Amino acid sequence: YNSVDGTPIALDIRAWMVGTPIRTQAGEPMGVMLNDSAITNRPLDPVQQDLLSVYVSMVGNIAHRKMLEMRLQEANAALENRVQERTKALAESEERFRSLVQHSQDIFAIIDDSGMLSYVNPALCRLTGYAVEQMIGQSASMLLHPDDLRQTIEKLMVPAGETGERSHTMRVRGAEGHLTWVEVASVVQPKDGLYYVTAHGISERLRAEAVVQRQVELERAVSAVSLKFMSLSSNAIDEGVLYALREVGSFIGADIGRVFLENDDGLAMNNTHEWCRQGVSSQKHLLQGIPIMTDWRWWRQTLVREG
Repeated sequence: YNSVDGTPIALDIRAWMVGTPIRTQAGEPMGVMLNDSAITNRPLDPVQQDLLSVYVSMVGNIAHRKMLEMRLQEANAALENRVQERTKALAESEERFRSLVQHSQDIFAIIDDSGMLSYVNPALCRLTGYAVEQMIGQSASMLLHPDDLRQTIEKLMVPAGETGERSHTMRVRGAEGHLTWVEVASVVQPKDGLYYVTAHGISERLRAEAVVQRQVELERAVSAVSLKFMSLSSNAIDEGVLYALREVGSFIGADIGRVFLENDDGLAMNNTHEWCRQGVSSQKHLLQGIPIMTDWRWWRQTLVREG
């Protein structure tokens, strides 16, 4: 070892080694600088201490800046990795959603704030018979029955600045003019003002419900006629027959209901009871003594035999 002036220092001689703390610009300690070239036989004088402090301060600032740069690079790299991962995850999520919508049996469409179609899925094309390019950029009203337009707008449109879900049942008009009942749900996003619409056809369900309702009404009419006859006296049978003709005729939408009674000889028949819808003229007086043809006898026998 040599002293500061270059004079060799024996190892068995007590000497001074300079250790200077390295601090950041904020004064936080970073480490200690030990320099064996600064070994002396006596402590450094004030000038030497000041020079060494300035030198160490410069070293500390450079080291601190390098450390910050390295940390910033590491943070940027980590942030970039997270962005890439999230971008990839978002792209995969969008692809899954797009695939789900494209292959869904339910209708999906996007309508902008001016009422124009900006996206439709294949399910809507199958339902209406329109191609995608025939609908994109067109008013959504092209798919609505004119009688449903005002009510649909009132039910599904959301005031500006608001959000929420709306639902409605309406008729969709196809390219050939055919109508299909659908149940629609609409959700508006206030940020972009777009309406996200989903729907599914319910025509089959409505037809099934109509059949069930018709059956219920028929059973109600039959029950009413049965109860009427059960409460009639023997001299009020004619009244009961007319009631039955009116109920059954009204149910099936008939204009006339008649009952014919054969003569005792089986050769002719007479119209004994007649019900006519309002506005329909009675023909009862013209339907008396009508000869019974051979075909009628066969028909009567068949009805009796088969109940």
